[in-house]
Amino acid sequence: MSDAIQHECGIALLRLKKPLEFYKEKYGTAFYGVQKMYLLMEKQHNRGQDGAGLASIKIDVEPGERYISRIRSNDAQPIKDIFAQINDRITRELEEHPEYQNNVALQKQNIPYIGELFLGHVRYGTFGKNSIESVHPFLRQNNWKHRNLIVAGNFNMTNVKELFQNLIDLGQHPKQMADTVTVMEKIGHFLDDEVTELYKQCKLEGFSNSSRYFEIIEGNKIFINHEYKGVFKLIVDKDFTKIIESSKETSIKKGIHSSIFTFNKSLFYASKNGIYRYSSEKKSFQFDKSFSSLISKDKFLTGKIIPDVTSNKLWSFSTNEIRFLSPGKLSNKPELNIIPLKGSLHKSATGYENIINLTDKKYLIGTTDGFLIIDLNKIRETKDFSVTIDAVFKNTIDTEKKRVSLAGNIFFSNEENNLEFTFSVPNFSKTSTVEYQYQLEGLKENWTLISKTNTVLLENLPAGDYVFKVKAFIDNKPSLNVATYRFEINRPWYLLNTFIVIYIVLFVFIFYCIHVVTKRYYRKQRQKLLVDAQKELELKELENSQKIIKLNNDKLRLDIENKNRELATSTMSMIKKNEFLNTIKTELVSGGKNNLDKVVKIIDKNLNNTDDWKLFQEAFNNADKKFLKKIKNNHPELTPNDLRLCAYLRLNLSSKEIAPLLNISPRSVEVKRYRLRKKMNLEHDANLTNYILEL
Repeated sequence: MSDAIQHECGIALLRLKKPLEFYKEKYGTAFYGVQKMYLLMEKQHNRGQDGAGLASIKIDVEPGERYISRIRSNDAQPIKDIFAQINDRITRELEEHPEYQNNVALQKQNIPYIGELFLGHVRYGTFGKNSIESVHPFLRQNNWKHRNLIVAGNFNMTNVKELFQNLIDLGQHPKQMADTVTVMEKIGHFLDDEVTELYKQCKLEGFSNSSRYFEIIEGNKIFINHEYKGVFKLIVDKDFTKIIESSKETSIKKGIHSSIFTFNKSLFYASKNGIYRYSSEKKSFQFDKSFSSLISKDKFLTGKIIPDVTSNKLWSFSTNEIRFLSPGKLSNKPELNIIPLKGSLHKSATGYENIINLTDKKYLIGTTDGFLIIDLNKIRETKDFSVTIDAVFKNTIDTEKKRVSLAGNIFFSNEENNLEFTFSVPNFSKTSTVEYQYQLEGLKENWTLISKTNTVLLENLPAGDYVFKVKAFIDNKPSLNVATYRFEINRPWYLLNTFIVIYIVLFVFIFYCIHVVTKRYYRKQRQKLLVDAQKELELKELENSQKIIKLNNDKLRLDIENKNRELATSTMSMIKKNEFLNTIKTELVSGGKNNLDKVVKIIDKNLNNTDDWKLFQEAFNNADKKFLKKIKNNHPELTPNDLRLCAYLRLNLSSKEIAPLLNISPRSVEVKRYRLRKKMNLEHDANLTNYILEL
């Protein structure tokens, strides 16, 4: 990277040699690799960037978990673009899953681009268009881990067509004629061939499950352990190429990080649940209590057990210790020995731990950083030790923390409710791990989880009496003592007993006042409601009286009008009849036969008087309003005589009763009824009187 970057592609490769937990502890983040890749790629920034890409690989992941991630961009600023997308993705995952925040294992399992191997490429295009498909790295994926291939290049090959044709001759169908693609597919072809050949060499005919752990017993019997499928028992031919018989072992349960091994001519199976010995007589695995002491369920790391034939020992690894079984001095029962060891010292890929005997008491352990030598002669049992509280600090908001006395029964004001405790154990062993556990009586009665942190910050403590307790562990051995610190946080001035009494008295007084005011208010409201209700009742009564008076007045007025009308009618009828009688009287007094004909004419004239009909019509309309108008609208062709007949029929009079009113014979009335039916177009079977009555 010392040469000046000109118009050319840039490549950055980064391999993190230590576990991600190391970078979390040292730099405060497991995203150390992503941050360094950004710096490396920015150093290769030149004026001709056509795109940028980044690929990451996670080492030692479980099946079903994504271990390859790739991102590319042909944006105007591609480097910033891809890392902005990566940061957004990481931030979103941490926001949606707060449990990932301080758990490196969950981060590696669930968040992309958090791995151990990175490949970055900054493209300066010499071939093809500025397309995202032309941006490196190129990826060739496969379910077989060893067939995956990621390629990024800084070259411009001139024989692309020749390389492309070579791939076609091999039987491939390349998707793109680019130099990097052709190179990648050619490398991938030979990679596939090599993996296939190795697979054929390692595969037994009739059995396709691959595994790291297998043991051969009794010449041609093979026990194979698969972490996700279980243990299989195979019987093979003499050449170890063909399966004669195959069966799955049902006496034990499958388990992740499990293994099988032989020790002292016995076959064992190890998992988180313990160690099982294979019984040839029972043809099954039986739980072995003595050997199972090698497995720590609380600190389980891997079920891989390493036999040491030289010293007749069995070794196992847990999170912060190494265990081994050695022959008993007084009996055949093996003795368990535990070597406390910091996890960071022997950290390696899970399931790939190993230990080799160098001399009688010296052992070599492989780690991700190199090798570790353990001398059993120098490993001594942890001596008794004590934990001490070194310092206590207090602080208020926006103030610096101040050291306080270590003597007990210290009183703090309510504002000084943020306390920091620092504690320690004298320990000068590089291999031992010091851990702490604390409890705060008065707030939480349970002890916290064991951790390596020797500082505790207690924030926003409420008022009360407290006892801070802390104990320590070195190599799982507890300290002789429990360090304590008693203190009290005073209540604020407004919560003192005097003020509480004042608050109670004031509350009672206010409650009483509210009660009195409320009582008066509701009394007034009730009285007001009663008055309003009385007024409303009186008003309604007045309105009802007025309505009744009005109805009575209207009825009286109608009655008076009817009486007046009847009186006038009767009067006029009397006048007419008197005039008629006087006329007849006069004519009769005058005497003579000639006057007789004149009297008959006068009588006929009065019998056919239209004034009587008008009076009848007016009275009929008063009694049956709108009838004559309605029947006239329905039958416009009706004459006044027809309407007169209809009126008489409306009164349900018979033909005999109608005849004198019309001054005709009953037979003539029937004729008029027949003609009226015709004008109304009534059906033959329809009744005329019923029709008129129903209108």
